[in-house]
Amino acid sequence: MTRYADPTRCPDCGATITQGTAACPACGLSLSGDTAQRLFSTLSLADDRLAVLRSATVPAAPVSMVPSTPYPASAVVRRRARLTC
Repeated sequence: MTRYADPTRCPDCGATITQGTAACPACGLSLSGDTAQRLFSTLSLADDRLAVLRSATVPAAPVSMVPSTPYPASAVVRRRARLTC
């Protein structure tokens, strides 16, 4: 799964970077200093929170178990009857 805090990718343009690089070789974004460090921490926190949300998500029912109509058949018939009157 995609992570927001990826130390091998520029957080702005997504270009490949090596650890310890002072600036992104593709877009020139500064990757050093307090602001860059705080950004990486924030992105790491986002990854952690996303992992919690993913673990709490109930898997969707398989397609074969989903009814073919979203309403009971009687509701569909009543709606069609109203449209033809």
